[in-house]
Amino acid sequence: MSVIDELLDLQEQDSVIKSLEKQVHDIPKRRKLEQEKLDDYRRELEQARETLEKAQRVEAASRMDAETQEAQIAKYEKQRQEVKTNNEYAALGRQIESCRRVKAEYEERAERARAHIADVQESIGLFEARLAEESASVEAYADELRAQLVEAQEKLLAAQEVRDGKAKALQTPEKRRFLDYYDRLRKKYFPVVFRVREGNGCPGCHMVLPASKMQQAQRNAKLADTPDKMDVVACDYCGRLIFK
Repeated sequence: MSVIDELLDLQEQDSVIKSLEKQVHDIPKRRKLEQEKLDDYRRELEQARETLEKAQRVEAASRMDAETQEAQIAKYEKQRQEVKTNNEYAALGRQIESCRRVKAEYEERAERARAHIADVQESIGLFEARLAEESASVEAYADELRAQLVEAQEKLLAAQEVRDGKAKALQTPEKRRFLDYYDRLRKKYFPVVFRVREGNGCPGCHMVLPASKMQQAQRNAKLADTPDKMDVVACDYCGRLIFK
């Protein structure tokens, strides 16, 4: 196998590794997104519970206020039985009517609060059921993602071992400069190695290369089995390795 083919083979292996690294990197993010969905449902449920507590406080306070007015009415009724003048009797009657109106308002408020409580309790039941359903679904998916992560990590380790073997073949004195150049550039660009099949444009950056560069690439192709006689031919613009 020529040094050109070895570099292309190494690059293909690096492409496999990059894909696996992306999986290993993305799977935890996908798991996090699923957990965030559950957090949204939990927030909805918590907000509904807070609304329920507020409605219950309003209902309790309104009921107590209505009871207070009822006690005040009873007090005025008793006083009215003891008064000696019509004016005092009429004044207490007005007080009683006022208390009855206020009591009715509190009772109406309490009734509205009870109706709201019933609606919110129904919503809470729906939220709890949905949260339970989504939690089961998310947990199942999380288990699947955990299995995928383990598998991807195992494949990545195996791919890196294969890569080490391919790179080792390029660590001979006559090939090492090609490997070093490739390893430096792949941190910035990927793919690094391109075979120019037609024209004189760089397949990486699409810039037109001078004819002399193409001639060097053509010469390398003829000397591919004697790497010690080859030059490192790279694009003048992006630095990617060029072969014919």
